[in-house]
Amino acid sequence: MAFNLVHSADWQIGKRFAAFPAELQGVLALARLETIDRLAAVARDGGAGHVVVAGDVFDRESADDALLRQVLTKLATQGDVTWHLLPGNHDPERPGGIWERVRRLSLPGNVRVHGTAVAVEMVRDVWLLPAPLTGRRLAEDPTAVFDTMATPAEAVRIGLAHGSIRGFSTTSEASVAIDPQRALRSGLAYLALGDWHGVMRIDARTWYAGTPEPDRFPQNRPGHALAVTLNGAGAGPAVREVATARHVWREERISLRAIDDLAPVEAEIRAAGAAAGRMLLRLVVDGTLSAAAMAQLDGRLATLRASLAHLDVDAAAVRIQAERADLDALGGDDLRVVGEQLSAMAGREGGDPEQRRIASIALRQLIDLAREAASPPSAAFAIPSPWRTSLAGSTFWPGRTKPGRRRCSPPSRRCSSSSTRPGARAGCSERRCCRPVAAHPSSRRISRSAASAGVCASSSSPIARRR
Repeated sequence: MAFNLVHSADWQIGKRFAAFPAELQGVLALARLETIDRLAAVARDGGAGHVVVAGDVFDRESADDALLRQVLTKLATQGDVTWHLLPGNHDPERPGGIWERVRRLSLPGNVRVHGTAVAVEMVRDVWLLPAPLTGRRLAEDPTAVFDTMATPAEAVRIGLAHGSIRGFSTTSEASVAIDPQRALRSGLAYLALGDWHGVMRIDARTWYAGTPEPDRFPQNRPGHALAVTLNGAGAGPAVREVATARHVWREERISLRAIDDLAPVEAEIRAAGAAAGRMLLRLVVDGTLSAAAMAQLDGRLATLRASLAHLDVDAAAVRIQAERADLDALGGDDLRVVGEQLSAMAGREGGDPEQRRIASIALRQLIDLAREAASPPSAAFAIPSPWRTSLAGSTFWPGRTKPGRRRCSPPSRRCSSSSTRPGARAGCSERRCCRPVAAHPSSRRISRSAASAGVCASSSSPIARRR
């Protein structure tokens, strides 16, 4: 007689998403809790009365009792499913730990916590062999006990464990090594594993289910559960992947030579329709664009961002190729010389990549500020780019000043030994006054950027003269 079960792992309920806006943090956390309902539906659709969870039910041992009660209540409402929970490296079984608190809250009748390595009969002639973790790291293979764990003859033996198959992954979270031949050595019909957050077949009887709800920009196919059918101790399992994710996390790498190189991503987002609102997209962008094209790109990314749950852009590798109109915006004095030097450094083939990156950032901001200086005085100060940029070890977000704030202080023509002279540090032959004059912090960033790139500027630029 066939036995059906659902294999899941790495729920990590209570996970914090501190890198995201507060509203999205709550949405992502709720999606992990609601995984329970989706897995129960998978079980019913596949005729399975049991769901095995291969470790890391909770993200951390310090999860509060209110969250534990929420989870137990959710499990209890799915009363036609029996839930088998295994302690993992995020929620190990140990004295005074999270599972003692769970048991004190009273387990529902359909929930089994497997905190000891003792075989348990799930239904007649089908036995579960659990290997709970007692810490984040173990020196020995926790599944070795399966070799000597007794079950009746002809029983269907199902292993449940959390850790990394030796030789398979060096990026797993648990420092727990598992023998890749364990299913064969221990006579298992199926070995259900957790820790690797994507679906992975190790051999016909050994599988990682991955997390049912993605929690990072992945490369390993998260967001699934495995529907497993066992037809006796000797027969191989039938395994079917079932999508369970509420949110889709994607990473795309794009090389831009023209603004329309973004078009395929835009078309795909439009085609997704309402589903795009559940997508978190990370764009890693490189290539070379003019300053005008960069400004257009900002607008198109803003449109994309409005359609998505979240958009993260890493554009540190994008280089600016300054066109004549861009340099003309800098005027005809020393500021243009700085722009030409930065442009040459940013486009220098074979140059230091970090120097090229810094020069490109400085050039972009220099051109933006020059164009702002040429705008009517009442215009609000803003650097158009919404991209986060890392410069010389510091991270900042370009932004706006408060309404009505003056963008620049009165120009200073004096240079003294106490003045900050990035140009002098960069090896300039002239002792120009490189002290930033404008009050807005972005002006100071430009001076710092130009200094890091090894160029000099004087206070006689249009930006410095601007009030």
